[in-house]
Amino acid sequence: MIQITHSHPVPFLSDFLTFCGIVEAKRPKLSQKLKTLPPSLLFEMNGKMSTPLNTVKPKSPQNQYNTLNFFQALAIQGQLFEKKVVKSNFELHPHMDRLAFFRRMEPSAQYLFLLKVFWCHLDFEEMGEEFGVYATADLLANFISYACDQRELELNVRGIPDFEISLALIKAKPILHFMEQMGFWKLKLQAKNRDGARYRQIETFIFTELGMGLLSILDAKTPLFVWNNYANGGAPAVADEEMLNLLNTMDKKGQQAFLATMLEAGAEMGFDIENLPNISIDQLKAEMTTSVEMRKAGFESAFKMMIPVSQRLDIEIVDEEEEIKGNYHFKVAFAHDKKIWRRIVLAPHHTFEDFHLAIQRAIGFANDHLYAFYADGKPYSNQSIESPYEGAEPPYTDDVPISGLYYEPKHRLAYVFDFGDNWEFQITLEKIDEESPLVLAPQIVESKGKAPEQYPDWDEEEEW
Repeated sequence: MIQITHSHPVPFLSDFLTFCGIVEAKRPKLSQKLKTLPPSLLFEMNGKMSTPLNTVKPKSPQNQYNTLNFFQALAIQGQLFEKKVVKSNFELHPHMDRLAFFRRMEPSAQYLFLLKVFWCHLDFEEMGEEFGVYATADLLANFISYACDQRELELNVRGIPDFEISLALIKAKPILHFMEQMGFWKLKLQAKNRDGARYRQIETFIFTELGMGLLSILDAKTPLFVWNNYANGGAPAVADEEMLNLLNTMDKKGQQAFLATMLEAGAEMGFDIENLPNISIDQLKAEMTTSVEMRKAGFESAFKMMIPVSQRLDIEIVDEEEEIKGNYHFKVAFAHDKKIWRRIVLAPHHTFEDFHLAIQRAIGFANDHLYAFYADGKPYSNQSIESPYEGAEPPYTDDVPISGLYYEPKHRLAYVFDFGDNWEFQITLEKIDEESPLVLAPQIVESKGKAPEQYPDWDEEEEW
């Protein structure tokens, strides 16, 4: 068994808690586009890590801080912190109860919790690399299986014969560095030159006792494609309880059809199913049952013989329920003439696309151009929520609910319709009514002033 403390066998926990403490105290503003931490704060935190980087400068961006980038992903995906819009700025806020509970956990439980966040809830695609999540997960899983089969404490990259395994060392490179932070291995890097640019390439993996034990469990008992939500395309598990229950209600003909459909879907997703057509229904049900039982026991149960933990990881990662606050009452006024306005009421689950359509109805426009909302109330700022179209950058109006922004009454938004004619509107949140029943559809409850014509010079006989 391996005893884990905040600083042994690696200072991973100590560094992560330092990161959390600084972010909790500072509640920093994030960059609007990439949602990254300020360079000055990153530089300060780097100096407080157990092994600070000496290659960064006070203005270095976050993607040059591998450890801190990893910590932010763990903190958010583990729901210890969340991104909020406060007074027109994105900030990183702590979930106080969850963070306090995490700090009270014994170090072994803290480590397994963060391992669970990494293995089950980390979206590799969001870590800033240009690769697909399916390909990365597949390559990483293949590399781990290969490393486990070798049973060697050192693995030289040049000795790997399989092209796909070698490719994993390129495509999944950031993830491999994250795993180094967690104590899986030490990486020996070799300086290289390409087209006049210097970079460092992984040359050798030196596996730790902790790493070899964890890899064998992750490979055999908690496979990535069963446990990682994003590798499964958002599904909590490939073999979950509902699927098993469904299979048990089918007759043999239905079960065979189900198996054929599953294999077909796997082939379309690019999975290697060469040996799967011979699998029997009983084998499939047995594998599903094992997966369901393990999930019920908890992720940490797979590691109980290796890492002693006296408590279950009770701060589960769950989809947070939408906080229903009540009906949102907005005043929408023409920016060029604030005497012309409309009052519109929306429920928290209505999207900004719904809001846009309600405004179009309220002013009698034709909804025939692109548009955007701006969370800071400043037209054309970088805090935009864009109309969904090819080429636009997220977030998109049909994805963001009205309750998706953190604001209070009197908060102002801007809305621009038709970037050619440039119709600008000022929107004010007047109140959030928690007493009345939620409206089923956006409601236009009050109007003042006649809206201008969208096309005042339009000759009906002119061809467009």
